[in-house]
Amino acid sequence: MPTLDSLMLKYGAAAYERQVHFANIVGDAMPSYKVDINKGILTLNETAFAVQLLGTEAEATESWLWAWAMNDDSSMPDMVLGVAEQICAYGEEHNIPEFTNDDTIPVDDRVSGQRFGLIACVLCDGNAYFRVPYEGGAIFLLIKDSTFPADDSHPITRMTSSFPQFIQNMQIFDHLTAMENYAKHHDLKVIKTREGGLIVLNCAHEDGTTLRATFDARNRLTQLQSTLKESDS
Repeated sequence: MPTLDSLMLKYGAAAYERQVHFANIVGDAMPSYKVDINKGILTLNETAFAVQLLGTEAEATESWLWAWAMNDDSSMPDMVLGVAEQICAYGEEHNIPEFTNDDTIPVDDRVSGQRFGLIACVLCDGNAYFRVPYEGGAIFLLIKDSTFPADDSHPITRMTSSFPQFIQNMQIFDHLTAMENYAKHHDLKVIKTREGGLIVLNCAHEDGTTLRATFDARNRLTQLQSTLKESDS
């Protein structure tokens, strides 16, 4: 039975990679943005993307509220609630109370708009999530647009760059499981071995590019190396 923790280990690294790509597109600074929630449109630096509403995070009460659970008086159009309702349906099917609670949920190390945004990115096939601040909190949107720029870099290049950021910024402790799931997400061939008391994952792409990740006895990453495919010349 999946839990929030297991879903983060399963999907978090792949989702974080999408956030890194998103940051590369919009730049390091907060982009100029405009939201038309009734039309489900987010405009970033004059480029418009289709979005869905995930929910809101209130600072004063340190709580999260899913978009599908908002009061009817909010008059949110059904067209922007699809992803939130999909999350709720998944929670009902797999008995995940944090996905099905129709009241506010206390924010903590496991529950937050950032974590829900990451899970939704992969679970609901989104491009990235975007946090829209307002006085007293923030709205979280999931960008879900077929015109979103694709990441053309090599999967192993992305993994080498984003995985260390993911485990540090999201306070992930089981690095080994997260990396195994990340490698499976990119359809890499994975061989697990033990070398001198360390666990080693050798991950190979079909083109010959490889990734070697070493972990200690507590499943924490100690080394990450990639080897590009040698030239045919």
